[in-house]
Amino acid sequence: TNSALDVPFSLVSVLQGGTLISTSTSPFVLLEGGNHSLGTNVAIFDVAGVNTALDAATGLTLGTDEPLRHGGVFLDASSAAIKTRSLLQVDTALLEATAPLLNLAAGASLTTTSNAVDLVGKAKLYIPNDAIAMINLSASSLTVTNGHLVNVAGGSSLNLAGSLVNLSNGSTLNILNGLLLNATGGSVANIGKSLVSFSGSGNLLNVTNNLVP
Repeated sequence: TNSALDVPFSLVSVLQGGTLISTSTSPFVLLEGGNHSLGTNVAIFDVAGVNTALDAATGLTLGTDEPLRHGGVFLDASSAAIKTRSLLQVDTALLEATAPLLNLAAGASLTTTSNAVDLVGKAKLYIPNDAIAMINLSASSLTVTNGHLVNVAGGSSLNLAGSLVNLSNGSTLNILNGLLLNATGGSVANIGKSLVSFSGSGNLLNVTNNLVP
């Protein structure tokens, strides 16, 4: 609360067969006020597994290890300024969430220098709750200076029952040199509702890149 954190590597790193399980429905990381530099060399959450299997729904070979399990929001911030490389990086692993990965409120801001959510190879991110968005902004801002908001690469899978992003109460999402959603290398993305949903007034989405629309 109202502190300044400088953590160049991940706040949470679960790799090489490790497992971290939290059944709490409280935020995994809660920041209230302050200026923070987190995961500037990797990501705030860095998750990697080892084992793979054929996924019947997509026909892809995907990671089956679940290194990180949590019952609530992964990062919740209010009135805080955060700078990072990426919010989340998943490699050859399954990450299933029941709450938003990111919840920003009350003037909070998050700035990333690379893909905000990065599924780098044989990763599977699954959120079965259709009532939530993967990223939720309320009176707050998210800026991706170089890269995509969500990158699904290397034969990975993104499966959301709800929306990708929710902007409410005068929130701003800036993607300065990339895409809202990038899927490459035979990857699959399924979004059950909207790419972006808006509620309240004064919300703004800016996407800038060199691609022809």
